[in-house]
Amino acid sequence: MVQLPESEAAVVCESIRVRHPGAASDAVLDLSMSVRSGEWLNIIGPNGCGKTTLLHALAQVLEVESGRITIAGHSRVHHSRLDRLTPGAARRRRLFARTVALMPQTPMIPAGLTVEDYVLLGRHPHSPIPGARDTRVVRGCLEELNLGGFANRMLSGLSGGERQRVTLARALAQEPSILLLDEPTSALDIGHAQDTLELIDAVRSARGLTVLAAMHDLTLAGQYGDRVLLMAGGSAVAEGTPARVLSAARINEVYGARVTVDLHEGYPVVVPMRKPR
Repeated sequence: MVQLPESEAAVVCESIRVRHPGAASDAVLDLSMSVRSGEWLNIIGPNGCGKTTLLHALAQVLEVESGRITIAGHSRVHHSRLDRLTPGAARRRRLFARTVALMPQTPMIPAGLTVEDYVLLGRHPHSPIPGARDTRVVRGCLEELNLGGFANRMLSGLSGGERQRVTLARALAQEPSILLLDEPTSALDIGHAQDTLELIDAVRSARGLTVLAAMHDLTLAGQYGDRVLLMAGGSAVAEGTPARVLSAARINEVYGARVTVDLHEGYPVVVPMRKPR
């Protein structure tokens, strides 16, 4: 894997191992990679390969067992979980959340909140007690994602696609420089999935964001983003442009899937193939 100079990289992982609490083995094993500032990297691989675990380690939700992560200028090595209780830990978490935002695959949706109130939760790292500027930021995020007319709607009344956009708005309200997306198109039909990814791409360009996204759909992963990182068994097995990484032979080897891969305007389209009858 090519490592960028730290001066050019927004994210650097150096030989990291990550293990879930109570697990007998590592979920991410000796993984090294780097992401350039402003780049979009899609992380792909079979179920259980470590995609979500890697994102959660980058978001400081999970500890690293060994190795080093540097993300948005925050450097992290293995520490005891008791370190979260030390003086200054809460302040460090708030500072981190001002630069790195995670959009989880299944976000917690509190009952009884309006869209604006929910997105306002993203301002907590900046202002535990919201003020006028926080309201302006939230309303700007809603307008940016075509949600201006949704501010007073209840979360419970939204469709799946609308909830995805509202969850993205909450992440953007943190005003991050790095956006971590865990399956941003899960449970969405193809139209809403495309709309969501187009919005993410537009926001990335407008704000100069660095984006890392765990993706299942290989064609969407190949159509959106600059590079892909293919994982298997907790390790990185290939990294590069979608056209280079997403070959039929490699997909068959890693996924055990029969596919053909066509290029459309330079981007790979992965087509599943039935076994001969």
